[in-house]
Order: sequence, then C-alpha cells, then structure tokens
Amino acid sequence: MFGIWPLAIVVVALGGCGRAPEGEPEAQSSFAGTVTSFEASSLLELESVTVANESGVVMQFHADGRRFEEFTPAHVREHMVLGDPVEVTYRLSGDKRLIVSLRDAYGEPPGTSGSP
Repeated sequence: MFGIWPLAIVVVALGGCGRAPEGEPEAQSSFAGTVTSFEASSLLELESVTVANESGVVMQFHADGRRFEEFTPAHVREHMVLGDPVEVTYRLSGDKRLIVSLRDAYGEPPGTSGSP
C-alpha cells in the first residue's frame, strides 16, 4: 500500500543514529606538563609519551602509528632532559589517549623573560 518510500526513509533515518554528523570534529582535550618518560619504535617514530603537570597528575599518551614531524623521539628526549614543558592535544579512544598534536608549551611566550 505505501510502497518502498516509507521504508527507505526509516532506513536512512536510522542509519545516522548514534554517530556524530560527518565532518564534525571529535572531542579533543589538551594537557600540559613535563615529559617524565617516552617510548619510541624508531628514530623517527614516537610510541608513547608520559607527561606530568605541576599538580602531580600524570598521563600517558599514545601515537597510534602517527608521526609528528617536529616531535621526533630525540626532540622529546631533549624536552625530558631539560624539563621544558610540552602541550599534548589528544582524543580518547576506549581507555587510551591518542595524540592529535604535540607542541612546545611555555609559561610565557618565548623571548619575554626579561632578556633584551
């Protein structure tokens, strides 16, 4: 009696349930602190990085196979040794925090520490 159209509308309507609309960004958070440890799978590939903030909160983040051009394992080691802070932007995937991006984190902009 109604043909196939009402069924097609119901199928299309139900197909989108439970998912974010396409093109909508996934929820991301950021965390800043000093690198306490890291693991690398090669000279160019970071496996994971552990960061602690000033309050003592420690979080581990995973690269999940992604490369970060400016944050090679050598650069991460430099941050760890010097105690220079980093900021990790991440998203949750199950119980893992996956790195979206890494960057230098400064308490104040570089070059404003009173030096001419």
